[in-house]
Amino acid sequence: MEDWLERQDPEMQKQIAEGYKEYRQGRTRPLDDFLTKERH
Repeated sequence: MEDWLERQDPEMQKQIAEGYKEYRQGRTRPLDDFLTKERH
């Protein structure tokens, strides 16, 4: 249900689209790198 609600929000749709675009462009980093940085 929560996923459905998020998809109904135009701003959330925009964020998802931008994130997916960055993912396709390879502008991501490994989860371990992200978690290491967030913990410090």
